[in-house]
Amino acid sequence: MKTKKIRLSFTLEEVECLKSALNDYSLEMMHKSQTWGKADSWGHEDVWHTIASKAGRIWSRFYDASLKLAANE
Repeated sequence: MKTKKIRLSFTLEEVECLKSALNDYSLEMMHKSQTWGKADSWGHEDVWHTIASKAGRIWSRFYDASLKLAANE
């Protein structure tokens, strides 16, 4: 199955705002999770753990983008 992608454009200020929002959301989900940070939860993550992980991966992509934008300025 082919993954569908969407391309969006943001200013550096918008990227920083989105990074902050994603970080806050990820932390909120980590605090809600009953499995986050527990060694015996591998493979048995709750929904909040999964959402926190996904938000963290998206945050990483925004972080990489912010470094590229900052280097181009």
